[in-house]
Amino acid sequence: MFHICFFLLTVPPSIIQLPRYTKAAGEQGSTVTLTCLIRTEPTPQVGWLKAGEQITPQSNPAGQEKYRVHFEHIRPGLYKSALTVNNLQKSDFGTYHCQALNIKGEAMLEVHLSGTSTPDVPLNLRLLNATSSTLRVAWTQGFDGGLTQTFQVHNFIQNMQFHA
Repeated sequence: MFHICFFLLTVPPSIIQLPRYTKAAGEQGSTVTLTCLIRTEPTPQVGWLKAGEQITPQSNPAGQEKYRVHFEHIRPGLYKSALTVNNLQKSDFGTYHCQALNIKGEAMLEVHLSGTSTPDVPLNLRLLNATSSTLRVAWTQGFDGGLTQTFQVHNFIQNMQFHA
């Protein structure tokens, strides 16, 4: 005789809170995407809000959608929701919320959308490995200010003295 058991793993939603997800920026007329990464099981219901009002995809008189919402199951326990704002205007700037809920609970992420600005400094700079001729470093990228970023690492020798 065989017995089959099924287990349903249920985990309340939690949302990954990193600067690249809590801030977004763009030039007027551009397209900007706000991203929300959610850890949970089972699949959550996800909605986006601005000023407490649910955002729904809607078309403008030219037929272009102002908002587009995308939902993706990345892997077991990890989901992604993205809100795309087309033809960005100053009236679109402000605070948005990504709300995720399932039978175990609810979580919310606050995202601030603004015009482009100076990027944030990298976070959590750390030395991974050092040898006599190399250094291996890593960091967590800060908010990019809504602009493309490039990084340069410079090295210099400070206060080095040689004695004979």
